[in-house]
Amino acid sequence: QIEPYCHPQPQAMSSDIMFTRYAKDLKNPTCDGCKKSTASGDLQLCAACRSVRYCSQPCQRAHWKTTHKSQCASITAGNFESFARDDLESTPDGTSCFISGIRVGSGDYATRNPSLAVQLFEKAAKSQTPISGGHPIAMLCLGLHYECGVGVEKDCGAAFGWYEAVVGHEDPGGSTKAEAYRALARFYQDGLGTEKSEDEARKCLKALDILKDESG
Repeated sequence: QIEPYCHPQPQAMSSDIMFTRYAKDLKNPTCDGCKKSTASGDLQLCAACRSVRYCSQPCQRAHWKTTHKSQCASITAGNFESFARDDLESTPDGTSCFISGIRVGSGDYATRNPSLAVQLFEKAAKSQTPISGGHPIAMLCLGLHYECGVGVEKDCGAAFGWYEAVVGHEDPGGSTKAEAYRALARFYQDGLGTEKSEDEARKCLKALDILKDESG
């Protein structure tokens, strides 16, 4: 009998670090074999566990021999996706939904399922437990998903709305708010999901500078 793979729980990592890694994975996906960044459409998932990604068959074969052979079946046996779906259907806890979304969205020793990740982040963003006003980093993740069109149809207007929701949150955390201001400045500069406005972009960058000064 195959035992589920035991992986350190992501709760041991701060939410900010989790988001930084998740954003990098979403925007610049890399091959798990050679570690080179490539367009997401050029990467193929492992057919068995759908957790790891490869740019070519040689990379897949080499990684299988050195690393993935000992993990693949246990990742599948662990069936974390079923736990994530339980969170989606039953738990009122926004943080649990956020963490489950990170894991299935990034394939963190779980079947990679971006559309399920979006659903989990949406639930976390609306949950009032344990964070009043919703989970702000889940909102950031939703902005990324809609901006990149991963797990959901690309919609810059929706992405802009989620980034605005973060800066309007009563207690998003300084680094979370900073990420949202960076995104909003870029959206205003390029006219993504909103009318192009250099003035609004400058306001966002000024707010970002104030946050940096406050954080020391």
